[in-house]
Amino acid sequence: MMGIGVETREANGQLNRKGHIALIGIIVSGILAVGTSIYEFGAGLKKEQEELKRSQRLLSSVERGLYPLRGMKVSFRLRIDPNLQGSKEFKNFILQQCRRPRTHCTKTLYGDVESAYSVPVLSRGFPEKRSIVREVLDSITLEIGFFQRPRTDNSAAIAPGSIKSLNGVNLIWREDLKKHSMLSYDSTENVLFLVVRDYPVREDQFYGTDAYSLSDLTPGVITAHADLWASGFCEDFEAASCNQQLRPVLGKVFLTQVELKFPYPTTIELFRGADSGQTVTCQLPYNDEFLLSLLPNEVKQISSTGEFEHVESYANPKQVCLDTNRRSLK
Repeated sequence: MMGIGVETREANGQLNRKGHIALIGIIVSGILAVGTSIYEFGAGLKKEQEELKRSQRLLSSVERGLYPLRGMKVSFRLRIDPNLQGSKEFKNFILQQCRRPRTHCTKTLYGDVESAYSVPVLSRGFPEKRSIVREVLDSITLEIGFFQRPRTDNSAAIAPGSIKSLNGVNLIWREDLKKHSMLSYDSTENVLFLVVRDYPVREDQFYGTDAYSLSDLTPGVITAHADLWASGFCEDFEAASCNQQLRPVLGKVFLTQVELKFPYPTTIELFRGADSGQTVTCQLPYNDEFLLSLLPNEVKQISSTGEFEHVESYANPKQVCLDTNRRSLK
C-alpha cells in the first residue's frame, strides 16, 4: 500500500504512474465496498424472507391444529318431491302419528297455524320396506367434498382447471344416520323433508388424507351432494326391474340445506336457492345437482355463524361447478 507522503502528481499537476495506481485502487475499493453492501443487503433480505417463511409455516402449523376437520357434526335437510310414488302415504302416516296421544311428533307453528309435522324415523309404525319412498330413504348417501383453490381477490377470477381435490366425507343414511333423523311434512308446501341433525362424523367416514384442517381449505371449496346408493336401492327389487324403479326417482330428491359444525366456534352452511348468497347450485345430468360454497382466503374471515365474503361474486360459478365435479370423479 502506498504511503500518504508518496508523490502522485507531476510538477504540472497531472497524475503520474503512482497517482494512476492510487486512483485505480480507490475506484476498485469503492466498487468492492458497493458490491459488499449489495451482497450483504441481498443476504439480509434472503435471511428475512427465510425467517418470514419459517414464521408462516409455524403459524400455518398452529392454525391447522386450531381448526381440525375431525370432530365436526353434519346436519342436512333433504326435499322429497311430492310427485314421487308413495309420498302421499308417508304424508298420511305422519299426520296419523301426530294425531295420536303420547306420540313423539313435533309440531311447528306459523303464527297460530300448524305448518309442519315431524316424527322420528325410528318411531313405531314407520312404514315397512318395499315402498318407493322408504327404499329411497334407505339408499340415500351424502358426500361432502373438500377442494383447494388459488388465492384470489376482487379483481382476479379463479382460473379454469386450478381447483385441486383433497378429500371428503361419505355418509350412508341407512347405516349411520337414522337415529339423528326426523321425517317432516310441511303442510304449507305439501312436501316431505328428511331432516338429519348434528350427526358426529367418525374418523372412518373421511376419505383421503390431503386435508386435515379447515385452514387447508382457505382458500378452498366445499361441495355437498345427496345421491342414491344403487346397490342399496335395488336390494329389494329384482335386477331386471331395478333400473325401471330407479330411473323415475332420480331428480326427485335433493338437498336444500347442509350445515357443518366444527369443534370450535365456526359453522359453514350451504343453502339451495338462487338468492342464498354463499352457495352455488350446480347442475348434473338426469336432473341431479349438488351444492357448492367457495370459502374465503383466511379461516378468520368465516364468522361463528358461517357468514363470510361472497367469493363467488368474482368467480365463474359454472366453471367452478365443472372443475369440482370433474375432480371429484377422479
